Amino acid sequence: MKLTLKSAIAAIALLLAAPVSAASLSTGFSGANGSSGNMFDISVGSSNLTLTDLQVHIDQAITTTVSFWYRDGSYVGNENSSTGWTLLDSAALVGAGVTNPTAWDIADLMLNANSTYGIYIHDNNSAIGYANAVSQGLVAAQNADLTIFSGIGRSLNADPFAAVTHGARTWEGTMTYTTTPAVPLPASGLLLVAGAGALAGLRRRK
Repeated sequence: MKLTLKSAIAAIALLLAAPVSAASLSTGFSGANGSSGNMFDISVGSSNLTLTDLQVHIDQAITTTVSFWYRDGSYVGNENSSTGWTLLDSAALVGAGVTNPTAWDIADLMLNANSTYGIYIHDNNSAIGYANAVSQGLVAAQNADLTIFSGIGRSLNADPFAAVTHGARTWEGTMTYTTTPAVPLPASGLLLVAGAGALAGLRRRK
């Protein structure tokens, strides 16, 4: 088969492209408690991760506006100020009711491997279901890609960062994500060398 510049570049790009896989992690939907939201931490494993969808626990059959905030590093010590927090998405969702998941196609959020992020899910109707926790920072759900920790509950307030804290609580919901493992440097280096050799060969044939 004749090797062309276009096919060589395409082959290198294909080999360098990291595989992407989809998965999810859930903390359940017990309906044991609730108010207007949760602050909690997540920890990303050894692969880069992109959050694509959520299932949230809206424990009333009403339409409520839910907001998704995140920050680099833990929420602890940052509960009452929006400084350092980023509003990723906000949407009016129709609640599926107590113990039932409500789907939310959030704006995609890229998260770095081996990193911790603070998450804040808040609504404007005290319709978020969550569970009581023994203390903050306990593992609520975990797999090889992601860990969700228990955090705190938050009360209803027009300013989410002026809300009252309701003690140790576990966010109830499901995070759906894709992972993109990093290509090891030695392998990528070999591929680049091979690509350079192929391109050099093409030039000599002119």
